[in-house]
Amino acid sequence: MFKIDSAIDTLNEKFGFYASYLVLPLIIVVVFEVFMRYAFNAPTTWAFELTVFLYGVHFCFALAYAHKHNTHVAIDVFESRLSPKSRIILRIITNAALFLPSMG
Repeated sequence: MFKIDSAIDTLNEKFGFYASYLVLPLIIVVVFEVFMRYAFNAPTTWAFELTVFLYGVHFCFALAYAHKHNTHVAIDVFESRLSPKSRIILRIITNAALFLPSMG
């Protein structure tokens, strides 16, 4: 079991590293689309779909990495007032709400 856990952690680290570099082609495609649309009045047919796909892959890679390192942006105004047991229950519910839609 620990080998599988270690392999998943290693994979998360690598995907997190690669996710940071997926932002560059995403920016290039968006800038290209904006330039073509407003400078030449010739929007492309592929740029929007490519940005959606790149962002989706980036989101999935970065989500696993951020979840592993607990680096999500969070506002804990409500959570700080809860008991430790209630915090655990709240985290289980929010993690399920975050991950279940991505599994479907």
